[in-house]
Amino acid sequence: MKRRLTLQAISALSVLLAMALPMAPAYGEEGTHFFKLGTIFLPRALTPEKMVALRHEAAEQGDPGAQFRWAERLYKRVKQQRAMPAAKGRETFFEEAFFWYVQAADQGHAGAQRRIADFHATGEGITRDPNKSAHLYRLSADQGDARAELRMGVLNEEGLGLPANLEKAIYWYERAARRVAFAKVANVARYRLGKILATTRQKKNTLIDAYMWFDLAAKKGHKEADMERLKIEKRLSLAQIVKAKKQARQWTKGLESAQEPLTKKSPW
Repeated sequence: MKRRLTLQAISALSVLLAMALPMAPAYGEEGTHFFKLGTIFLPRALTPEKMVALRHEAAEQGDPGAQFRWAERLYKRVKQQRAMPAAKGRETFFEEAFFWYVQAADQGHAGAQRRIADFHATGEGITRDPNKSAHLYRLSADQGDARAELRMGVLNEEGLGLPANLEKAIYWYERAARRVAFAKVANVARYRLGKILATTRQKKNTLIDAYMWFDLAAKKGHKEADMERLKIEKRLSLAQIVKAKKQARQWTKGLESAQEPLTKKSPW
């Protein structure tokens, strides 16, 4: 009897939730509370089509995260259409995706700022503007976007959209190198740090530091870093190689135990 009553209570609660959910506003991270209810209590209530509709609704209500994700969805369609054109009347246009990127970027969304910076850097869909691209990358990087940090390193190293400055390039590469959640980004940053230090003679232990960065990248599968590491080994003594590997271990250990946030603003 108790079990029957419990089942009846659960069934009644499910009905009430099913009636209430469509009226719930979709705000926050794609209507976070909305999706949590759907996931916990009504796993079959939210179809893929319903979830798409909720994302769109949240974007229209002004949530920058939802706007960015909606723009990413549209942009993915645009790229797919370039490979295989959509049926007439079902096309998705770049301008629509760009509109939502702008909406999110205007509210300070780092991912949207970085994506628009990409467009200005390449001239995809809009006028190529290296200066505007650099400005948007900087806004995104200051918020801790890993890809934007890596890009800021490249811009400063190569002088794209701003004056070349190796000191600033190293700073941004070092920030990107710490982004363990973005393994590919971190690996490229470590490799580029090694390249800078291997070709400059700014301080006595430059080659040791270069070996350290190449070693860190090579251990994560970066083939070019592995080749550069082998080249440097010929220019270092055994003691120097041991020192470089020790530095690499200490850096990794320090990164794992670091307490400071990775999103602090740059000094420039």
